[in-house]
Amino acid sequence: MEDTSGFYKLEDDNWQYAPNFVYGPNYELLRENKDSYTYPVEGWTWYDESPIEQQPIDTDNPVDINNPT
Repeated sequence: MEDTSGFYKLEDDNWQYAPNFVYGPNYELLRENKDSYTYPVEGWTWYDESPIEQQPIDTDNPVDINNPT
C-alpha cells in the first residue's frame, strides 16, 4: 500500500501535498516533528492517510470511454 502520509493544505479547491517538509516565510514543518505542531499551520495539517476523497467507481453503470454520453 502506498504511503500517503504527509502535510496537506486545501487552497482554492486544490490540494497541496508535502510528504516530508513545508517551508514558509515564518515557519517550517518537518515530518520528524509532526506531533509537536498545533494545526493548522498556515493552512497545513498532518494526515497519516490522504484526506483527499477518491471518486467511487460505479460498477453498475460503466462508462464507455469510446462513446461517452
